[in-house]
Amino acid sequence: RMFGRRVGVLAAIFTAIAPFAVHYSQEVRMYALAIFLVALGLYFFARLYSQSVIARAVFARSNPQLTWRLLRFARNDAKQDWLAYATAMLLALFTLYHTALIFLAIGLVLLPMFKTHRAFIVRWFAVSFGIVATFLPWLAFRYASAFTGIKDVAGETIPLDFLAFTARGFAAISVGTTIPLSIALQLTGLF
Repeated sequence: RMFGRRVGVLAAIFTAIAPFAVHYSQEVRMYALAIFLVALGLYFFARLYSQSVIARAVFARSNPQLTWRLLRFARNDAKQDWLAYATAMLLALFTLYHTALIFLAIGLVLLPMFKTHRAFIVRWFAVSFGIVATFLPWLAFRYASAFTGIKDVAGETIPLDFLAFTARGFAAISVGTTIPLSIALQLTGLF
């Protein structure tokens, strides 16, 4: 939707062979669902953004009567898309806490466009704030139990420094988790 059919097909191919996606698609865990929900949320975000850009362009170039009809149609469609975006992203948050980083990524992409797309960005921020606010009570409830039971599951662990954590995470995403770490880090460098 954003970059055309060819880019979409290439993205689908890369996702289909990505070691991280393949590995976790074979487990009965939340990762595949989180990827799906984030992709669904981003689909609706792309629809909303394109509607915003089209509405601005039409408003600037056409007669007022046609513009208001198109804007009314887009606004009705946009309400459903905002609701679908909010639902998908809220479900993604409930599925995997790390999907909160998607809000940060979208915000960083939108930040340079604030002057030209202010109304859209303010609406996105309000909806995103509402999603996170809806999720916070659950996070507060689960926060205590998530950290009290970690020793029961993982035993005594030593936290990794940031560089080691980042390198291992990138190795897992780029070449997979089944390759020994020393080889994975070398292959990640090539990647």
